[in-house]
Amino acid sequence: LLQDSLGGNSYTVMICNVSPAKINAEEILSSLRFAERAKKIQNKAAVNRDPKSEKILELMRENQALLAKVGRLETHISHLEQNY
Repeated sequence: LLQDSLGGNSYTVMICNVSPAKINAEEILSSLRFAERAKKIQNKAAVNRDPKSEKILELMRENQALLAKVGRLETHISHLEQNY
């Protein structure tokens, strides 16, 4: 239930509420054990990226590379035409 909140791309604050009453001792221990286990969870956060934006950036990079290639080819053709 708390997997996304305990590790990932969010900050999580856990408050473990305990009572000094002896009648609640078992529940207190259970809560403290859970809090201790949750504190040890470590995940590697990944940057949230929109797939559409990623595709747009990829296509823009490809477009720039192709435009540069076309420019080089046009220059090469121009040199060939001058030599013949």
